[in-house]
Parts: sequence; C-alpha cells; structure tokens
Amino acid sequence: MNSKERVLTALRRSGTPDRVPLQFDLCRKLTDDFGKKYNIPIHYTTSYFEDVTYRISANELRVAMGSDCVVVGGSLPRGYSHPVPQEGRIINEFGMLMEQG
Repeated sequence: MNSKERVLTALRRSGTPDRVPLQFDLCRKLTDDFGKKYNIPIHYTTSYFEDVTYRISANELRVAMGSDCVVVGGSLPRGYSHPVPQEGRIINEFGMLMEQG
C-alpha cells in the first residue's frame, strides 16, 4: 500500500490500512540536522507564524523519513518580500506590523 492509498483507506474507513498513516512536524533544529543526515536540502516556506513555517516546509525530508502526509499552506509569491523595519518584524501586505515568535 502506498501513502495515498493508506491515508485514503484510513480517512474513508473503507478497510484497514497496512499500518497507521504517519504525519509529524519537526522543529528547525531537527529539520536542519535530519536534512544533513539524509543529504536533503531544506527549503523553508515563508509564513507569518513560526510554527506554520515549519509545518509547511521540508516536505521532501518528512516523506524520506516515512511521513505519509505533507502539509501545504499559503505563502508569499516567489520574489516578493515584506518591508522589514527591524529584526523579527515585518509589515504585511495590509500595512500591519507583524512579529514572529
């Protein structure tokens, strides 16, 4: 059974998957360390919130580590960047000052 079949079987309750589908998150340190161990370059997807950044990034690594699911989310368009008035803060597209952390 491949990952897609496993997840759909579990969600639809149409049978018994060969094992429980896995999905897990990794903090930045673990992502960086496992990326080196597996020799997979890590690309972080920009998000307003740090926890979301780590959930929607490094899907290639999680799949290589056995995850059956990947998490996707909205991000900034390629080449776009927010004004950064000071470290750890940005001004979003609506003019609001946002702070990560």
